[in-house]
Amino acid sequence: MTLDDLKLRIKEIPISQIIGQYLAISKKGNNQLAICPFHDDSNPSMNINDSKNMFFCFVDNIGGDAIRFVMLYKNLNFVDALKEICESQGWRYEDYVLEKKESPKFEMAKKVLSKAALIYQKIGTESEVFKAFLKDRGLSEEVATTYQLGFTPSGNTLLKYFETIKDQKTRDFALQIAFELGLIKKDKNSYDKFRDRIIFPIWDHFGQVIGFTSRATKEKQLAKYMNSTDSFIFNKKNILYGLHLAKNSIREKDSAIIVEGNMDQISLFAQGFENSVAIMGVALGDRSLTKLLNLTKNIYLCLDNDSAGFKATTRINEQFLKENIIPKYIDLAPHKDPDDFLKEEGKVELQKRIDESKSFIDVLIDLEFPEKVPEITDRKLEILHKMFEFISPMGNTLFAKERVQYIAKRLELKSDSESLSKAYENHLEANIKPTYASPPPEQRTPPPQPEDETEIPAEISHKNLAHEIFKHDRILLQEIVQNPELLLREKAAQILDNVESSEVKIFVSELKNLIYEIDDSGYENSVKAMLSSDKYSTELSAIVGGVIYQHKPIDLEDSIADKILEDLDVKINQLKLNQKRDQLRQKQKEATDETKRLQILKELVDLEKQINKNNKN
Repeated sequence: MTLDDLKLRIKEIPISQIIGQYLAISKKGNNQLAICPFHDDSNPSMNINDSKNMFFCFVDNIGGDAIRFVMLYKNLNFVDALKEICESQGWRYEDYVLEKKESPKFEMAKKVLSKAALIYQKIGTESEVFKAFLKDRGLSEEVATTYQLGFTPSGNTLLKYFETIKDQKTRDFALQIAFELGLIKKDKNSYDKFRDRIIFPIWDHFGQVIGFTSRATKEKQLAKYMNSTDSFIFNKKNILYGLHLAKNSIREKDSAIIVEGNMDQISLFAQGFENSVAIMGVALGDRSLTKLLNLTKNIYLCLDNDSAGFKATTRINEQFLKENIIPKYIDLAPHKDPDDFLKEEGKVELQKRIDESKSFIDVLIDLEFPEKVPEITDRKLEILHKMFEFISPMGNTLFAKERVQYIAKRLELKSDSESLSKAYENHLEANIKPTYASPPPEQRTPPPQPEDETEIPAEISHKNLAHEIFKHDRILLQEIVQNPELLLREKAAQILDNVESSEVKIFVSELKNLIYEIDDSGYENSVKAMLSSDKYSTELSAIVGGVIYQHKPIDLEDSIADKILEDLDVKINQLKLNQKRDQLRQKQKEATDETKRLQILKELVDLEKQINKNNKN
C-alpha cells in the first residue's frame, strides 16, 4: 500500500467523523456546524460538509479536507497529520509507504489521457453520429457533459494532435506514452486505436482520466466494445466506473448499487440512482471492494440478468460474505440489464424492486430448495450440505450458524442445534482454506522503510492563518482560483509578475497548466487533487480550499474578465503600497539617527503621493 491508498481511505470517511473527534458538532437543518478553533468564535462559523468532504470557516474564509483540518488544529506537518488520523481510526501508519513523487512517465500519461478525453469530447459535440447516439439512448447533453462522453471518427485524430506538439522531445515522449497506453497502435504505420467509436472516459477515484472504453458505431466493426489495455496506469480489476461521481451519494444513502457495464451506471445515475457504480468486466478487485466498504456496508447487486451475470453475482456475493457483508439482489426479470429495465419499467418500479430485494444468499437457497421437501433423511442432509457451500464464505460466524438452523427447519430436520453446528464446522474444516485480503501474517513482507522522512516545519498558528502569504498575494490567489480562465488573458501575466510568494507563483503556474487539460466539470476535483500532498503549505491549501468550498463556475464575458483584472491590479498595487508604508513607519519608529528619520520621512511623503494617485486611478 502507498500513501495514495491512505489518503483515499481518509477521503472515504465522512469528514464530520474525523472533525467530531476534536470539536463538538451540532446540526442546524441540513448543515453541520462547529465553533471554529482558528479565531475567537462564540457563534458556530465552521461548516462541515460530508457531501463535499470539506470544512469551511465563514469568518476566516479558509477550508479544506480532513487532513488539512488536523494539520491546522494540531499544528502538525503533513506526515504527522496522517499518523494522527491513522491512530484515531485504529489503522497502522506503518502499513503505508512514504509517498513518492510521480515519475515523468506517469505525469505524461495523465496529460495524454486528459487531452485525449478533451479532444474526443469536443469532436462529440460537433458530430451527428454522437448526437444520434445520445438521442437513441435517451441521454441528455448534461449527462454527456458530466461523463465527458465523446466520439472519435475514422482516421487518426489523436495522432495528428501529437504531431502538432512543437517541441520534438516532448512530442516523442507523448507518443511513446500513447503507445504504451494503447491509444496509438503500430503496424506498418502508426494509427489511432479508437476509430468510429463513442468514447467513455474511465476515471480513478479522484476523477483523473486513466483510460477509455468505447462502443462501435458501425455494424461491420469487429469489436462492439473496446477498452484501454491494462498498463502502468490502468487496471480494470481495480476500477469502479463512476465511483468519483457516486461516492458522495453512497455516503448519503448509505448504500451502493453494483452494476455491470458503463451504460447501466450512466442510466441509473441519470435517473436519480446516483449511488451506483459499475465493475469493468465481470470481476470485482479486492481494492475496489475495500473502497466500497469504506463508504457503506449496504450492497445491492444488480448485474445483467443472464447466466454470465448470475455467475458474476455469485462470485461477488462470496467476496462480500467473506467480509461479513450480506449483499441484496435486485431482480430485473424479465429484462436483461438496468438500462433496459429503466426504459421499459421506469425508475418507480426499479425503486420498488430495490425496496423488495432479498439477500442474494437467500435467493441461492431458494433456487436450490426443492419444491417438495423429501421424506428421506439422507436426501435432506444432502440438500443441507449443498446449502453449506453457499453459507461457507461467511466462515464460522453467528450469522452463518443461524442460516444453518433456518435451512434445517425448512427441511424439517430433527437434529439439535449443537449437532447442526458441528456438521457445519466439519464442512468448513474439510473444504475451506483460510483466506486473506493480503498474504497471511507470517508471509507478509515488512513495509519498506522511508529513505528520507524529512520533517516539514510547522507553519501555522491558530490565531495567525496565512502569515507567510502577503495579503495582496492572498487576494490574487482567491480571485484566480475562483475564475481560473483569467490566467489565459494577456493582462494576467503583468499582474502575476508582482506576486511575491514563490509558493503562490508555483501553484498558479500549475493551475494554468491544469486548465488547458480539463473542463469545468473536473475543475474542483482536480484542484483538490493538487492539494492532496505536502507540496503546498497549510496556509495556501487553506486559502484555496476556502475558495473551492464555495466555488461556482461563471462564464465571464471578455469585458467583465478584463474589468476584474484591472480592478485586481489596482487593489494589489494599493495593498503593496500600504504594506510598504507600514514597514517604513515601523523603521521610522525604530530609527535612532535624526538623519535616518528624515530620510524615511521623505520616502513616506513620496509614498503617500503614490498611494493617493493609485486611489484616484
